[in-house]
Amino acid sequence: MYRYLIIPLIVLSFRTAPAQDHNDFIHYDTLTYRLYLTNNWGELKNAGKEALRQGHDYYYLRMRLGIAFYETANYRGAIPHFQAALDFNSGDKTALEYLYYCYLFSGRHADVHALIPRLPMSFRVKNLLDRSSNITRFGLNYQYTFNNDREVFRNFTIPSDTSDGMQFLTRHFHYFSSSLGHTLSSRIHLQHMYTYIHKNDLFYYNGPDYAYVVPERNTSQHQYYLQARIRAFHGASFITSFHYVYTKSPALYKRQGFGHVIQLAPEFISNDVVLHLAYNQEAGPFNLDISGTYTYINQLRHWQQNLQLTCYPLGNLNMYSVTGISRITEHSRNITVDERYVFREKLGWKVTGSLWMELFGYTGNLKNFTDNLGASVFNSLDYIEYMAGGNLIFLLKNNTHFTLSYTLSRLHSTYNAYPAAEPVGTNHVHYNVHTLNGGIQWNF
Repeated sequence: MYRYLIIPLIVLSFRTAPAQDHNDFIHYDTLTYRLYLTNNWGELKNAGKEALRQGHDYYYLRMRLGIAFYETANYRGAIPHFQAALDFNSGDKTALEYLYYCYLFSGRHADVHALIPRLPMSFRVKNLLDRSSNITRFGLNYQYTFNNDREVFRNFTIPSDTSDGMQFLTRHFHYFSSSLGHTLSSRIHLQHMYTYIHKNDLFYYNGPDYAYVVPERNTSQHQYYLQARIRAFHGASFITSFHYVYTKSPALYKRQGFGHVIQLAPEFISNDVVLHLAYNQEAGPFNLDISGTYTYINQLRHWQQNLQLTCYPLGNLNMYSVTGISRITEHSRNITVDERYVFREKLGWKVTGSLWMELFGYTGNLKNFTDNLGASVFNSLDYIEYMAGGNLIFLLKNNTHFTLSYTLSRLHSTYNAYPAAEPVGTNHVHYNVHTLNGGIQWNF
């Protein structure tokens, strides 16, 4: 009904305006109203932008512009217009509901949760937004990584370096994880994740009294990850996370003669920590993430600075690109022993109504690198030089996502002396590993 009251109400409110401005206003208001009624969204966007440039800014113009962007699926383009409409009329139910869907279809979940208390009760009840449970998501994930190049193991040679140290070559490993997300308030969201990894390596150890090659040595790893996302204001959030990694490799023994046992490799236990702090800013079709990470991994301290830009050229989730760069400095005894960079790129697009595809790649030295807001830790001593792969993301019923992935990684194994005098070891071995991944996430 408010559509047909637009012209008389606005004309009355501009009676004191100069004649030329008044005529311009009548022109733009009449034009945008006509284009709105005929669903001519492209011309409406052009006319509305021109009206704003001429200094005409009012509730109904912003609503028409917001709806024009919304109807063409440019949800990110619609957001500032519905926000401006609410500046004119903060309690408008129509603008609030449109803004909710724009946030939702743009992937701006922090803004969605912050907006829910302002939505009409009838809308919240209809869409089941007032729930007794604060749980927002639950996920399960499994991946299997393997090295199918048997020549790498058959051709392994004992390092010429006689210093005490060790070398690993990955054979395969299993990765299991479960995650849970929940809200503390409309502005604070927490995510928990537990991960278990069982890894099998070729292991060479050179100690003070002996040297030995262990063809297959098992390592187990338990991880706990906690992330807090705090919404500061429209489109802006702070993200902080803590990640604890416990790694254990059992001691290996060999029986010599009757009742005599010697130790081939000592028990290895490490307690690694990752601390991450990020600022995330939404701006139109862009999402900017600036973050810093402190890690204590493999008995070395690291500082990592990250810059990441995500672009949604269509204003929705149907197409996007993610570009990132990280600088890592490695420190031992208060001395910087290494500096390296990691570059990453991801392209994603909607294939069908319920299927998305992503292609991604990383290049650089990923030794002791962290990713995904501190959730992913690359702490293996045979480090990744580059990796590339793809994801298939299926949108199932009831807000459930199922993901299948493949990754090819190029690994670089070296003999690492202890204590390390140089950041780069000796006895270099290069090889490929393959990773198959499957995961499911329920969103509530």
